[in-house]
Amino acid sequence: MASRRHEIRGEMKRILTNLDPRWLKAASQQLCDHLGDLLDRRVERKLEHLLAWVNFFPGEVDLSCLIGEQLGVRSVYLPRVFKDGTMKFLSIGSDWMESMGAGEFGIPEPSDAGESFDHSN
Repeated sequence: MASRRHEIRGEMKRILTNLDPRWLKAASQQLCDHLGDLLDRRVERKLEHLLAWVNFFPGEVDLSCLIGEQLGVRSVYLPRVFKDGTMKFLSIGSDWMESMGAGEFGIPEPSDAGESFDHSN
């Protein structure tokens, strides 16, 4: 079972690494447009907070256009991962791209300056 799972992951990594960057960019933009429409028009209640992520691995969707559009509408939070594997989401501002740095595992993360997301609110 574990070897089959490893085999499938390897195949997925190969496929994602070989995606045409032009297709991935167009697909990311289309997804951001659809998600923005969903958040702004189709959700029954006003959402105040949005948890998102930035792309890092080959083939991952790029949500930066959605993040940029949503910053003026609601609070946006990106994950920060710690050595022990725990994670917290930190708020970002309009300069979020400039304040990103390589995290514990090399994945771009926001600086610690952001306010953390408290789901109890």
